[in-house]
Amino acid sequence: MKSKQVEKQVRKRYSAEFKKQALMRAERDGAAVAAKDLGLSPNQLYTWRIKERALGQVSEEQRLAQSENSRLKRELARLEEENAFLKKRRRTSRRPRNEVRHDQSSRREVFHAADVPSAVGVEQRLLRLASSNPRAASHSAS
Repeated sequence: MKSKQVEKQVRKRYSAEFKKQALMRAERDGAAVAAKDLGLSPNQLYTWRIKERALGQVSEEQRLAQSENSRLKRELARLEEENAFLKKRRRTSRRPRNEVRHDQSSRREVFHAADVPSAVGVEQRLLRLASSNPRAASHSAS
């Protein structure tokens, strides 16, 4: 048996910069001349040109999708900021929320009826006064 030696061809890879310069030269001198000078096939230059034009052109749908995407990103950022603000607890003191607050600018001590001698029996006096007043009786009946 004879063994044939098959020579494996190595594919050449060209950098993006080389392709760009080759395409510029092909525009200036023509694809056939540029390909011959660079040791390329003219079809290779045509393929590179088609790929470059396809990448350079963005379709109308893609532009609309990009603008919609950026609008949604802005809205998401705004809503996340708003959500973070609303999550913060806006408490001014450590007291429980159900505690009734009073005006703290006039810090007077609260006295009990036993502490003030003239206040003893105030409740009974008020009840007597209310029962003797005819207007108060008519208002309470209606």
